Amino acid sequence: MSADASETELDARSVASLAALRRLSLGAAHSLNNAFTSAIGEATYLLDERKEDAELVECCQLILAALERSTRITRGLLARRDSIASDDETDLGHLLKELASFLAETLGRSHPLDISVPAEWIGVKADPTDIDLILTTLLHYAADASGDQTRLAACLERAGGDARLTISATGCSSAGRAVDGLNDPLLAENPVSRASLRAVRELLTNAGASLHAESTAPDAWAFVLVFPAL
Repeated sequence: MSADASETELDARSVASLAALRRLSLGAAHSLNNAFTSAIGEATYLLDERKEDAELVECCQLILAALERSTRITRGLLARRDSIASDDETDLGHLLKELASFLAETLGRSHPLDISVPAEWIGVKADPTDIDLILTTLLHYAADASGDQTRLAACLERAGGDARLTISATGCSSAGRAVDGLNDPLLAENPVSRASLRAVRELLTNAGASLHAESTAPDAWAFVLVFPAL
C-alpha cells in the first residue's frame, strides 16, 4: 500500500471515529435526560409520601436540586446542538459569547463566570458543535470538581499563530482534584466524568488542540486550551 493510500485510510478512520463520538455524545445526552426525568419523578413521589420524615425530606430536596440542574444541562446541550450549524470553522469569540447565557443558567449563582473576548476575529479549524461540547463539558467539570462558591473566568486571546483560551478558577475547595482529572481523565472521581473528559480529549486531538491544567495557588487553578488559529 502506498503512503498516500495509507494516509487516506487513516483520515477516513479518523472521520469515522469522530462521527461515532458525536453520535455517542448525542445519544448519551438523550439517555441521561430520560434517566434524570424518571429519577425526578421518583424523588418527588418519595418526598410527597414521607413528608413527616424531616431528614428524608432534606435528602430528597438535595437530590432533586442536583437532578434538576443536570436535566437543565442535558436539555440545554440537546437544544444547542440543534441550533448550531455544523461547519469546519469556528469563530471562537462569537461562540463563547453565545455560550455565556447558557452557562450562567446551568452553572448557577454559586459558580459565577466572567468571559473576556477580544474585538478581533479569532477563528479555529473545528466544528462549532464540537467546540461547544468541549467548552460546556470542561466548564461544568471545573465547577463540580472545584466545590461551591468557585469563581470561574474565561479569557480568549491570540498568541502568535494560536488561539489561546485560559479558564481559571479561584476560591476552590479542591483545586488539586480538578487539575488531576483534567490532565488525566482516568483520575477523575466518577465514571461519568472519566468518560466525558476522555471524549473531550478525543475531540481536542481531532482539532489539533491541546489542554493543560495546573494549580496556581492552594485555592486556585487554571487550564489552557490552545488551538491552531486561522
